[in-house]
Amino acid sequence: MAKVVVPKNALKAKVGNGGFSKENIDKAQKALEQNDIDFRPIAGKYLDEITTIVANHDPAKPKETLLGVLDPLMQLRAQGTLFHYPSLTMVSDIIVDFLDFHEKIDDRIMEIISAYIKTAGLILGREIKKAENPICKAFASELRAACDRYNNKSK
Repeated sequence: MAKVVVPKNALKAKVGNGGFSKENIDKAQKALEQNDIDFRPIAGKYLDEITTIVANHDPAKPKETLLGVLDPLMQLRAQGTLFHYPSLTMVSDIIVDFLDFHEKIDDRIMEIISAYIKTAGLILGREIKKAENPICKAFASELRAACDRYNNKSK
């Protein structure tokens, strides 16, 4: 007769049982919701980083450019909502999803990235925080359409 042996969970043994108390979770959630950090300078640094990478794009190294812009784009996508700019998260999500399907950058993709930079700059400059804002929705729609046009032409 076979005997079932359950292996020891080494990670669980190291950290132990437990978790987070409801009070600590509520306190952390409240701190996130009430943060009053001005995200615009932080986002501006990421946009400057993307702008620099685009300006220094070496056509002989298109994959390096792609990888270079993805990190700050993902930071903007992740941090936008955290700092009360779900609008920026929404448009960043569009460009990150678009770039995830490409292995390198060409001139047309560079134009789309430049359009994103302008869009994100306008969102921050006009302090458009809500993704439901009609201006943000229009920006997102145009950016998504540009990505779709590129994908349809490159098939």
